[in-house]
Amino acid sequence: MTQRVKLGITQRLTLLWSALFLVALVLSAALAAEFVARSAQDALDQRLLAQAALAAGSIDQGHSRIDADLPKPLLAESALVVYKNGVPAQVTGDAPPRSVLRAAAALPLDTPATIASPRPYRVVVHPASDAPSLRIAAFASEEPVREEVSRLRRTFVLIGVPLAIVAIFAGWFLARRSLAPIDRLTRTAADVARTGRFSARFAVQTQDELGRLGATFNAMLESLETTYERERAFIGDVSHELRQPLTAITGEAELALQRPRDPAHDGETLQRIEERASSLHALIDDLLVLARADARALGTGTGEVSETLAEACNAVRPFYPNVTVTVQVSDEPLTVAIPAPLLVRLFGNIVRNAVQAARSGVTATAAREGRDAVVTIDDDGPGIPQAARSRLFRRFERIPRDEHHAGTGLGLAIAAAIVAVGDGSIAVDSAPSGGARFIVRLPLLA
Repeated sequence: MTQRVKLGITQRLTLLWSALFLVALVLSAALAAEFVARSAQDALDQRLLAQAALAAGSIDQGHSRIDADLPKPLLAESALVVYKNGVPAQVTGDAPPRSVLRAAAALPLDTPATIASPRPYRVVVHPASDAPSLRIAAFASEEPVREEVSRLRRTFVLIGVPLAIVAIFAGWFLARRSLAPIDRLTRTAADVARTGRFSARFAVQTQDELGRLGATFNAMLESLETTYERERAFIGDVSHELRQPLTAITGEAELALQRPRDPAHDGETLQRIEERASSLHALIDDLLVLARADARALGTGTGEVSETLAEACNAVRPFYPNVTVTVQVSDEPLTVAIPAPLLVRLFGNIVRNAVQAARSGVTATAAREGRDAVVTIDDDGPGIPQAARSRLFRRFERIPRDEHHAGTGLGLAIAAAIVAVGDGSIAVDSAPSGGARFIVRLPLLA
């Protein structure tokens, strides 16, 4: 089976340019040749018409002859013929063939015409003055005109062939030069694929389409590099976070196996193992939520802000009896484009973070502000340092405000991921009580 040859962009552009150039060259040559042929023929017709008119004014009507002193035409193979009643009466100059003479007798007056013969002739017939039976025909060979056109065409060929070769090489050079950035871009991409290093960048030298392509390529590499570094750090953090509870569970189990059987000690050991396993289960659940967030697969649907905020606060209260959690919600429905279970998890993570840092109370409010639902969660704890707020929503970022509740550093990262599902925003500020204030802003559905 024959395999088709695939041409590159440079070859295709060169072929296209060459084809367009050759077509333009041939058309220009043809038009120029046609223009020269018409100009030469028009000049010949004017000279024949002038010669015939001059001869018609000097004819001897009595003898049907041209004045002998009339200058002979200087045209190639030319002749002046006097016709009387359609019959040649006198031929001056190089006599054309008889067939040409007979054909000229029937031509209309003062209308140049070409009579075909082995040697074509151009003819103009003019009436004699005051003698209706007499006509003067001026003949001249068309060979000089045709030879001039032939010479012009040969000249075009002699000039056009080298010019076409130069144009083809020029087109190839320009195509190579114009597409050189694509070659460099390809090499850069190949280096990234071979080495796995996303730090490589394409040198943008122009602001044209290829320059914008290079800038977009660099932006893509920068995004990939950021994602790669983040994922690598994430994997390292996950490995570390999973190792701790697994190590603790393994240690507790080994100690339990080495000690003599004691129901009291065994119960305590199993309780600690259960706590470690629960912590590990919660961590894995958080990691799965973040993985679904990265894949944009957290889910779609709607939820009501006030209801889910109250539900989240009710779920947190039993675990922190020493902290008062106050909820203030709006009477009007606040529906947003986030499923209710995700809203409960979003508000639950923030409220849990707040009650862990609070001294005595947390206040959660939900209200409408323009086209947004705004949830504000305040605590009366020590607050969050200004320098730490910019990294507060990063994964595994721990900024403990209470040494007993350090957490895994994923709760607020999950909250930020859920807020992104509804095209909202989350921020941290200082509460009037001196603690921290979390502000969640979500666009309302119409």
